[in-house]
Amino acid sequence: MERKKGEIMEDKIFISGMFIKEKEFDNGGSVLNVGIKLDELMSNLSKHKKPNGYVNITISKTRNPKEDAQTTHYATLNTFEPKEVQKESEEKQVDSPEDEYPF
Repeated sequence: MERKKGEIMEDKIFISGMFIKEKEFDNGGSVLNVGIKLDELMSNLSKHKKPNGYVNITISKTRNPKEDAQTTHYATLNTFEPKEVQKESEEKQVDSPEDEYPF
């Protein structure tokens, strides 16, 4: 299945309890100021904790933030799971010489 540009593969799970605003400087630099409502954020993150104790989130820039917007970025749960890597011995199965000939 080929993914088209701009197509969302699955629904985003937004992380509540974080308020992110970018501050841009005259020299072109910028910083992200993050306000955290601790009880709300901890409650939200604990629902998605992996067995290893981690929660992966992605910070994304709002497409068209208003000039007087309270936030310029938002956080979503990063649900990416890498595919399991097959062992080399499984990948390199040696065919018997009989399989090489078409007759």
